[in-house]
Amino acid sequence: MKKLGIFLAAAALILLSACGGGGENLKRKGNTEIDTIVFADAGWDSIRIHNGIAQKIIEEGLGYKTKTTAGSTSATIQGLRRGDID
Repeated sequence: MKKLGIFLAAAALILLSACGGGGENLKRKGNTEIDTIVFADAGWDSIRIHNGIAQKIIEEGLGYKTKTTAGSTSATIQGLRRGDID
């Protein structure tokens, strides 16, 4: 059973790494280029740690600016729908 779990994890890792694209072509709706990637912070510790890791990778690895917008869960979901939050 443990071997099956390791195999599935390795297969998922290979699949996800094959799906990765270059960050140089990031665009928003309406084909406008992204200057700053906006993250949502709904106040959960789990969101903060994931945002922090993603921001570090995006800023230092891809060279994009990032910003975090604080708000409640419903406000951040609404921001995602409007395109104010990436």
